[in-house]
Order: sequence, then structure tokens, then C-alpha cells
Amino acid sequence: MKQKLLSQQRDPINAATNLADAQDIAIRLVKAAAERAREKFITPGSGKTKEYEFKQTEVVKYRATEAAGGPLIAADYPWAIDRAELLTTPENTVSVADVIEEWEGLGNYWETIARQIAKLEEAAVEGIKSATQKEEIYNFLNNNWPAP
Repeated sequence: MKQKLLSQQRDPINAATNLADAQDIAIRLVKAAAERAREKFITPGSGKTKEYEFKQTEVVKYRATEAAGGPLIAADYPWAIDRAELLTTPENTVSVADVIEEWEGLGNYWETIARQIAKLEEAAVEGIKSATQKEEIYNFLNNNWPAP
């Protein structure tokens, strides 16, 4: 009896009393795994998310001004100025344009990774929902999440 309880604790899907409960558990496991995969690429937290948004806003504003042929005034990009000042050395000057290019590249990279993770997550969730017996659920749990 004790051994059975331990195996149920290690395998909550198998321990579930019905298919719907097993599916709910599996979906939560997949969502948690997807979030752990995301956290390998970004710094989690609402404050950090806001920081990323501010930087992305500067990238969009810079590119829009550039496309419109407007003047690119460094003071309009305070986050980029801060980074440029931090990276500038006596031997190497870093401009706002350099920082914008860096952030744009990182944003594009993160978007690609986020899309890959979302696709795997959504496919697993849909597969779990379509399972007609608990044993089928296991086919959707071992995703090969992107890694840095």
C-alpha cells in the first residue's frame, strides 16, 4: 500500500481518478514546463517585463522616425542612451543606433523562441484534450523545449 501511494505521488496523472482530472493535471504540467522554458531566455518578473516593453517602445519609435525621414534625436530614447553610455569606453563609442539595433535583434530572437514554445505548448494542450484515455496523455508531456 505504501509503495502504491509513493508511485501515485510521483505520477499525479496516473493517480487521477478520471480522465478529466488527469487532463487538467497534464495541462498544468505542460504550462509549467513551457514557462520554465521561457524563463531560460528572459528574466521573469513584472518589473522586468515592463522594462522590456519600454525598450521595445524605443525600438519601434526609433524605426518609425527613421522610416519617416524624421530627425533622430538621441534624447528621445533615454533607455537607449543609458545603455550606450554604459557600453561606451575610451576605445569604443556606442551610439543610440547601436543599442536600438541590439535590442531589435534580441526582440526578434525572443519572438522566434516564444513562438516555438507557444506552438509546442498549444500542440501538447490540444493533444491532451483530445486524449480518450489516461495512457494517451503521456504522449504529449515530453516536449523538446528550446534551450539557450
